[in-house]
Amino acid sequence: MLKGVIVLTITIALLELCYRYQVIDFYKTEWKYLNKNVNNQQNKTKVLVLGDSFSSAQNSWVEQLRKIDTNRSYYNGSFPGVATETYRLIAKRRIEEINPDKVIIQLYVGNDLLDVQKPINWSKLSFSRNLFWSFSNHIRFLNYFNYRMGQISQDVVKDNNPKVEDGFSVEQYSGRTLLYIEAMPTYPRNLITIEDKETFEVLVGHINEIKQLAEGKAVYILLIPHCTEVGEQYIKHYQAMGAQLPENNLKQNYWEKELLANGFEVINPSDYFREIEKEGQSIYYQNDPHLNDEGQSYLAKIIYNVFQGV
Repeated sequence: MLKGVIVLTITIALLELCYRYQVIDFYKTEWKYLNKNVNNQQNKTKVLVLGDSFSSAQNSWVEQLRKIDTNRSYYNGSFPGVATETYRLIAKRRIEEINPDKVIIQLYVGNDLLDVQKPINWSKLSFSRNLFWSFSNHIRFLNYFNYRMGQISQDVVKDNNPKVEDGFSVEQYSGRTLLYIEAMPTYPRNLITIEDKETFEVLVGHINEIKQLAEGKAVYILLIPHCTEVGEQYIKHYQAMGAQLPENNLKQNYWEKELLANGFEVINPSDYFREIEKEGQSIYYQNDPHLNDEGQSYLAKIIYNVFQGV
């Protein structure tokens, strides 16, 4: 028994060291797949994107930018379920590999702070969930392991997909979101308003590390707002799921203000998204907090317009 514990501890420690220092390219498969059709002509401006599932989806704004922006080559270094902790680990390899002219770091208001510090609630969540999240706050390889297991489960389990359900339903909504609300009823308000300043400072530190690696190249922070920041219908949805949300004080662009104060160049589509929602166009899924096809298309156009002016 003791021998087994020692072997397991050593194995986890070695895996953690390999992951933290990226001794091997843990995301090589995704990198090759997402960039198999990149137009890498030498005269094109090269843009490296570091993002999560918003940027790595098949219908993502990155894919759509590749179609409408013929002056730039977009290299997609995005993967589902990651955030700044992972971006800073993989950035050095990607920057050295392609030597980009610009870097876009995509942030998601809805859960990026939870990647830095996952919520622990022993009275609401299962023992195994709390234990895993407690360890993964310190052992970063566990987050990678969880990501890989998630990829396997998607291939094996073919149950309902919240992204294809037309009408809102508490029962059909994304399970991850329901889990967050159970762990902290103030979700997502506490993240939108940055109640945990210390964790936000850690996130800013990650971004600064990437900016230093870029060595003077243009670095943009692309903010993906949470759906409740842009549309009243989504606030009602989250209230129905048990979230303690006010009606009208989530539209202050808290993240943009903080990031600008820290000297970052920010692309924030929130105001534009709000106008679209007011016109009756839903740009998020009804049962999932991700952008739908229309939302991804609007986002691609926003970024294209920004780059046309620089």
